[in-house]
Amino acid sequence: MAKKFLDFALVPSFEDFLDYELMVQPQLNQSADYREGFTSFQEKRPARFTGRQRRAAQPTMPRRDTTT
Repeated sequence: MAKKFLDFALVPSFEDFLDYELMVQPQLNQSADYREGFTSFQEKRPARFTGRQRRAAQPTMPRRDTTT
């Protein structure tokens, strides 16, 4: 999901990017890697990421209105 998020950052519309971030951020905050990163930071130790994330429906990227 994070890769899709970074790919979406290349879209010309900053507003679309911010809208997508609002949809994705709560899901990313629930991943095992997020908890590991947060905990390791508090414990002042290197993080041990596993690449695991909680399975949830991935939001679809908003479409830009090209009719105007």
